[in-house]
Parts: sequence; structure tokens; C-alpha cells
Amino acid sequence: MLKYPEYKDSGVEWIGDIPSHWSAWRLKYIFDEVDIRKGDKQLPLLGITKAKGIVLRGEIESRASVSDSYEKYKVCNTNDIVMNKMQAWNGIFGISQYHGIVSPDYAVFKKIIDINVRYFHYLLRTDLYASLFRLKCRGMGTAFLRLNSPDFFDCIGLLPPLPEQQAIADFLDDKTGKIDMLISTKRRQIELLKEQRTAVINQAVTRGLDPDVELKDSGIEWLGQIPKHWGIKRLKFLTTINTGDKDTVNNIENGEYPFFVRSQTIERINSYTYDGEAVLTAGDGVGVAKVFHYINGKFDYHQRVYKFSDFKDIVGKFFFHYMKANLYKEVIKISAKSTVDSLRMPMLQNFVFALPPIEEQNCICAYIEETTQEIDKTITKAQKQIELLTEYRTGLISEAVTGKICVSEQLAVNSGKGEM
Repeated sequence: MLKYPEYKDSGVEWIGDIPSHWSAWRLKYIFDEVDIRKGDKQLPLLGITKAKGIVLRGEIESRASVSDSYEKYKVCNTNDIVMNKMQAWNGIFGISQYHGIVSPDYAVFKKIIDINVRYFHYLLRTDLYASLFRLKCRGMGTAFLRLNSPDFFDCIGLLPPLPEQQAIADFLDDKTGKIDMLISTKRRQIELLKEQRTAVINQAVTRGLDPDVELKDSGIEWLGQIPKHWGIKRLKFLTTINTGDKDTVNNIENGEYPFFVRSQTIERINSYTYDGEAVLTAGDGVGVAKVFHYINGKFDYHQRVYKFSDFKDIVGKFFFHYMKANLYKEVIKISAKSTVDSLRMPMLQNFVFALPPIEEQNCICAYIEETTQEIDKTITKAQKQIELLTEYRTGLISEAVTGKICVSEQLAVNSGKGEM
């Protein structure tokens, strides 16, 4: 990347050197706060996200919040900069593309000198400024940090000449747009790989590995046809079911043993209540029919987590894969009749398994492990690529808006001639 011909000390320690023709002004000389409250319900309700900036509230909530009164909501206009006071330290700023209203706890700023607001949109959302805003915030803990407007105005903003602000904003719009497209493609790739992974496991545990095997009707609507030589057994004949006796607060950081709670995150604890092969699943909450763990060793578990152990006529790993692939289907069937927010013991006990012979179960588990291992490697590679692209995007923005790089050769030449 190009550098500017000359740099100077900005006079601000945390900023360091800036291009010699740039200025550093306090934000109070660049922006003024706008506090207009009309209570107009006809104006669109807006919100702020870190990824997209200012958006219609309905785009970030399944149902936009409805208030009895909008009298205290603030009006913002196109090109106003809006700040979430409670999340400024997290880069939650945005330029409004709408004439609308925002939360009373947001701050709305308009420019008072001729600037390119897109440049400041990038600048104020950098990690550099996020760190500054965190220092300026008042309160305790991230949940209570608040950046008040006077503290915002006291911060130093970097001010390149206006044409250069425009050039930097255009450059970043182009580059970040391309990076975002690449990231979006990688995320879609991961989604497809996860769908492939799920399909591989589901096919293996319900149809086996022989595509030409003779099938029969299982008699279970969600299960459909299964290999003719497979049996059908209810879960209560295959395993012992228990629940734990601990609560989440019993977790100990860096504890000796795994501690299974009602999420995919495995906590730690210094006690164990079981030593052996087991499958665990959340008994209630958002993890119902979604959270599953397989373990063979010492562990402890939550009072609302079910433990399946002492397997009979079924391999533990096969039990795990089958449950993870199919339990939600039974939950969906029941939820069509009533709300399901927990797994009841009778439902679990009567959950139906399609059961191959033990030797075939072992072959299916080996196939699943080998196949999903390759898929998981590809997913991990794509996730790493997203991580690197995100880091590059963040670094590129920071270097461009702070003058560490020059976004075009022409700008570098002009700045050296003093034409900016």
C-alpha cells in the first residue's frame, strides 16, 4: 500500500503521526447534537447494528417494538450520525439514510462544517476509536458503560481535506463491499456444508450405507422407510435415563472435569457423578432437541440435563448420532399440538429407534466419523478464511482513515505538491 510523502506528529499520543496536510480537531468543532422530539408515529422507527449501521427496526427484530408513545423519540435526518450511547465503545454508530425516529437513549449529530459523513462513519467505528470511547465512558461493566455527548465532543477527530475524505470513503466502500461479498460466499459455503453433514448422518442412521438395501415401512410417520433387516425399539429398552443434581452456578473456571449444562458450551467443575460412556441432552430451554454431547469418561451434569448411559443393543456413538438427527422430529410433531419447552420423561422413554445389528452400527459410526471429519476440515478452513478476511477488513479501514496508507497514487502525489 502507498504511504503519504510526509507525516507529522498529531499531538495526540493515541493517534500518533498523521499525514502532514491533515488536521486533528475536537469533535465539538465538527458536529453538533440534534435533539428534536416530535412524537411523529408516521416516521419510520430506526435502530443501529454494528454490521449495517442505521436500519429500519423491523429488519433487526422479528416484530418491531410498539410503544404507547413516541413523544420522547428523537428525529434524525438523512446523513445525520446516530450513536448508541450504551454501545459506543462497541462501535455502534451509523449514518442515517432515512428521515425517521430513534430511541431516546441514542444521540443524533449533524455536521456543522463541510465534511464527508461516510468518512466519519468509518473513522468512528474503528477499534482505535472504540478503545477511546470506552475510556471516555462513564459507568461500571460493559452493560452499564455510557458515552455522554460532552465526552464524545471532547474526543479528537482526524480531518483530511474534503476531497480526500471522499476518496477514502469511496475506496473503503469499494474494498469492504468486495470483502463482504467474499465473506458472505464463505458463510453460505459453511451453511451448505453443515446441511451436507446433517444429511450424511441422517441418511446413515435411518437408511444405512447400502443404497440397494431392501426397505420396509417403519410405521413411524417421521421415520418413513428403513432397511428390512433393521428392528424397531423404544428408547426405554436401550438405555438408562437420569438427570443431574447440579446447577449452572456450580461451575468452576478451569475445573478438573467437564460439566454439561443446557447449552452447547461445556463448563468445568471439580466433581464428577459419572464415569463412563454417556450421551447428554438439554431437558428444557432453547437447547431442547438441539444440544447433544457424547462423552466417555468422568463428568458432572446439570439438574435439567438428561444422561443416557448403560446402553443395551445399541452402540453409544450410534445412539448419539441418531438422537441428534431425529429427536427434533418428534418434538416438532408434539409441538404441533402444544408448546414444547421441555422434554418429558415419557416422551423420551417412548422415542422410537430404527436399530441395525451391532456390527452394522459400528460400520455406520465409522463412516460418519470419516465423512464428517472431511466436511469439518473444510468448514474450519472456511471459518479461518472468514476470520482472516474480517481482520484484513478491520485493518484496512483503520489504516485508511488514520492516514497510515494512502488510498491512491494520485492522492499521494497531490499531497506532496500541497494541492489537497
